[in-house]
Amino acid sequence: MPAEEVVAVRDSRSGEVAIGPVEELVGKYFSGADREYVKAPLEVLSWDPATGKITWSPISYIYRHKIKDRILKIRTKERGTVKVTKGHSLFVFHDGEVKVVPAKYIRPGDYIVVAKKLPLPQSSHAPSPSIEEASKESTTSLLIVREKVKLKDSVKLLANSETIGWGHPSGGGVHETVEFALSRSKRVIPGGVELDEDLAWLMGLYTAGGCEIGSGFLAFHLDSKNYDRVLKVIRVIGERFNVKPLLMFTTRRDGARVIVASRTLFTFFKELGLVGEQGDKRVPAIIINSAKNVILAYLKGLIDSAGRVNEHEDVVYSTSNPVLARQVFLLLQMLGVTPAVVEDGNAVHVKITRDIRRTPPEVYEYLTSEDAGLREQGRPSTDAVYGLSLTRSIEKQLTKPADGEGVACPVVDGAVFKVKLRDIAEGELLKDLGDHAPVVYGEALLAEVESVEEEEYEGYVYDFAVPTGNSFIGGFGIVYHNSDPYGFYIYSVFKAGSITLSYESERLATPSAKFIGVMMTDIFGDEAFRKILKNKEARRVLEEITPGISGLKPKAPYLSDSERTNFIIKTKTRDLERAVELVGYKVAEICIEDREAKSKIKKKEGLTGYPWFSAPEWIRELCIFFNTLSKLEIEALASKGLKFLADRYIPEKISTGDWID
Repeated sequence: MPAEEVVAVRDSRSGEVAIGPVEELVGKYFSGADREYVKAPLEVLSWDPATGKITWSPISYIYRHKIKDRILKIRTKERGTVKVTKGHSLFVFHDGEVKVVPAKYIRPGDYIVVAKKLPLPQSSHAPSPSIEEASKESTTSLLIVREKVKLKDSVKLLANSETIGWGHPSGGGVHETVEFALSRSKRVIPGGVELDEDLAWLMGLYTAGGCEIGSGFLAFHLDSKNYDRVLKVIRVIGERFNVKPLLMFTTRRDGARVIVASRTLFTFFKELGLVGEQGDKRVPAIIINSAKNVILAYLKGLIDSAGRVNEHEDVVYSTSNPVLARQVFLLLQMLGVTPAVVEDGNAVHVKITRDIRRTPPEVYEYLTSEDAGLREQGRPSTDAVYGLSLTRSIEKQLTKPADGEGVACPVVDGAVFKVKLRDIAEGELLKDLGDHAPVVYGEALLAEVESVEEEEYEGYVYDFAVPTGNSFIGGFGIVYHNSDPYGFYIYSVFKAGSITLSYESERLATPSAKFIGVMMTDIFGDEAFRKILKNKEARRVLEEITPGISGLKPKAPYLSDSERTNFIIKTKTRDLERAVELVGYKVAEICIEDREAKSKIKKKEGLTGYPWFSAPEWIRELCIFFNTLSKLEIEALASKGLKFLADRYIPEKISTGDWID
């Protein structure tokens, strides 16, 4: 994914969650521009295709490389736009089952997998009170500590003996709090304030409608028609910070400004990350990692400033900040809401429907300050977004008479609603949901693709390798499939250890590891390799490199020509250079027929390869790679269905010993 796409990650050591552009969150782990993958103590939200559940899952490594190429903008119905490289895959529900499909083959009308709701951001060790309980029990302390510096620089946020951070005042290493005397004033700033719903609401209000005035003053822009809200801002600031704001009315559009002339408070807001241009603002980390009631209060502040209730009684939050919109969307999902997104030029509108199936009643009531009165049935235009395409088996079961009557099942454009299909299955009118089950009973939905466009992109792209689920979730809840573009090389690191850490190889390697796939022979067979062996000189050189290579048994592919065509990725020079590093230049020289490709790796002619890649089976795999100038990932086999992978491919490889040691 491009650098600006939003993801959620959790530090596996501290449990702290961050939501933001992928480059902002993980770019720091790459110490040098030449590093293409790193390990990091992080977890991501991952959807398991087998169970349909979404959990925090550890990543094995982060992958990054720089490109200058055209990428895809995939616009979905009510789930916004996702940007991906052409080779990155998404989960697509097609012909009644979930398939892994490279983005370049996704078309309008396809349905991609998206998250319905997400787990709370809190650590698994932290309590998760209800909204009612949290409002009474859960607060977080923000400590203001004075140092002997200029007043405007006198605010620091301290916790756990660190200069900047968050924590409870009872924790070890937190400095003793004091009060500040404000310049030209007899007022004092309290030493500590509690992050409760009122302060979280104030922070949300400032995020959406606040700005800096002059040299270090804060200004809240409000509607004078809602005078109670204006008074609440003044009250909260006065009670929490002992500061008396200035209230000003404007002549245009019934505007009101609440101005806070306190540089200390300005610095405090700045440390929280609340101060800046509207397009650069983010949800503060302390909010993301707070209890449900605090998160909800912050979102209410955003909506009170930049939101409305439309004619359908849906709550709509609008912003021109794409990162903020995605942060808000994911936070809503963590509160159990299934929001919708409407993009209008640079504006992004996040919609919280009044449908009980998509919004918990207490959330709607809190955000609107009124009785939800939620509808049990949503509007058809809304439900159709998440329709499930029918297989012949399920369609026959749905139309089969039951007790003399047909099954009542609303269908829109050949699709059945997820909730309805679940109800019918639970009523025992369906014997088998088949591949629909993970979607029907799981924590994912399907969003329809409306358009696919290309745009130029130059910069880093990122990917996560997630062993559990092989997926991760990005902005607007889109489920990405993870990839492993350097599978052979990564395998060598696991088996023999890192070259740069060779002195630790005994402890950092897994010598007993075996490579199961995906192999080039799984996709292409070895016909191309056998043609090369017919050349006497080529066979002689290869036998010198790895004796016995001519005696390898033939292998048939799992895919036909037509099946693999859509999944072939053209190799790049850096791919060829990496393969030469593994098996040496001589193998490449023999197996590459394309003169231009061969000329590009001429500088590698001194390489002889790694000894653990000298086995005949490895030479055959890499020779086919050089000959076809193609690479593929497991998506090629997943195109035959996840059941094929789980029930045939992997068991067959293991039972027949079709691996490389």
